[in-house]
Amino acid sequence: MATKVKNKVLKFDMSELEDAFFEDTSALGIKFTEEPYHVAWLLNQINNIKFIRNKENLIELNDNFVLYEYNDKKNYLSSYLYTNKRNGQILVKSLKGYNYIWLIQGQDTNRYFYINEVIKKFKAAGKENFINRIDLDVCSDKSLLIF
Repeated sequence: MATKVKNKVLKFDMSELEDAFFEDTSALGIKFTEEPYHVAWLLNQINNIKFIRNKENLIELNDNFVLYEYNDKKNYLSSYLYTNKRNGQILVKSLKGYNYIWLIQGQDTNRYFYINEVIKKFKAAGKENFINRIDLDVCSDKSLLIF
């Protein structure tokens, strides 16, 4: 007697992974149109930091999207600079108004102080129109930023 086995489809609940990754995370959207290496260099100069290209955690959609990383051990913060728009392609479509997305992870107090300082430095450099805070809670496809 033959028995029928039903194919089961496993579904992963990504919401827990998403919640864990984006906990204690803030985001800035950047509208520069320069190449990724130049944007990383400019952010390094304005903010006295050192973004380094991360070749281990490549975003696997294609070669257009680049990831830079900076760890601020003094303030217990990690920063990730994602290329969001390049060569006519967009990584996070709900944030299509930004060429770059800067995620900052760490303790609330340090993170908020850091972001306010970054925005002040952009204003002082005459580039305040190029950077905005992003509310990740309304970003429907933010899971694309998890590497």
